[in-house]
Amino acid sequence: MKTTYYICATPYHIIAASTLACGNFKDSQAKLLVMPHFVLSEEMIETLRQSGIYSSVEVYNYSNKSKLQNLKRLFNAFIPDRKIFKIAHDKNTERVVFFALDFIDAAYLVKKGCEVVFGDDGIGAYINGNCYKPRPRPVKVLKMKHQLELLEKITKLYVYKPDYVLSNRHLDLVEIQQSPDITTRITELVSKLWPVEDVEISNSILYFEQPREDNSASLIKELKYVDKAKEVSGKDIYVKMHPRSTYRARYQQKYQVLDTNAPFEAMILQDKTKFDLMMTFTSTAIFVPFLINNSYSHYTKAILMQTIVDGARGISFEQLVDKIKENNPECEIYFPKDEEEFNEILKNV
Repeated sequence: MKTTYYICATPYHIIAASTLACGNFKDSQAKLLVMPHFVLSEEMIETLRQSGIYSSVEVYNYSNKSKLQNLKRLFNAFIPDRKIFKIAHDKNTERVVFFALDFIDAAYLVKKGCEVVFGDDGIGAYINGNCYKPRPRPVKVLKMKHQLELLEKITKLYVYKPDYVLSNRHLDLVEIQQSPDITTRITELVSKLWPVEDVEISNSILYFEQPREDNSASLIKELKYVDKAKEVSGKDIYVKMHPRSTYRARYQQKYQVLDTNAPFEAMILQDKTKFDLMMTFTSTAIFVPFLINNSYSHYTKAILMQTIVDGARGISFEQLVDKIKENNPECEIYFPKDEEEFNEILKNV
């Protein structure tokens, strides 16, 4: 039986890969290779193995956090890791779904005759034109190996919502198939990987933390607006910590911190959290409900604070919201440009 390999590094990737395996590529045996760029326990790996979606699940220890790991990456740039080598030489390999990770591996797989396609990397797939392009260091290595042009043979991008894609339109956009049966199966998997308790709190705002240093002038101003939101709206503030954040203590004295490391997409699929409004500096989590499933009406209101905090216009964000509103008129994502507008939004939520 032909095999589709999925190379993932985030919970979002795993959800997208599992959806593809149950839908678009259901007639192909699925094998998962996970880069542990998030908290990945042995229990989670076993859950993925027992899901019935994948015939095999392996961990690919790819990182650049230490000198030794950087040396290993440099070595693997010329002599591929055995797991990538195995994929390239598996006579049953039909395709490899690649989620914007190591482009040196991708070029090697293309060279060996594999069909490589891009998978939905999250918001970057929609608004970041560089999402599926290698960074300068890999470009140097690929040029040295005369393999940079091989990446041009990767022409397909599988995304949840092709109509929302603003960048990367040079690629052939293919919709990730979703159906009630597929969603049910993915939700069952997600609830085992990242179980979430019911959090239905009226008169509340969910604020998405993004890891930044305490002395950041931007952060200080941002938190001032979080306090202002509580004052103007009279609502309680709940904080969803970034999965890799180490700044939990910063928020515990003033706000309620959700006691979960589950990614927001897992919370959405399980439909166990309900808040009146979402707030963030630039966290793309607020867009996820409109990508992986847009049937949850209590995730439609949000404030992006980038403009009011830094004075920067999130043009791509605004264009994406316009696209979303074409199909979801209930979408209410705001970009307040001054404190007066910010206060007015909060008074009417």
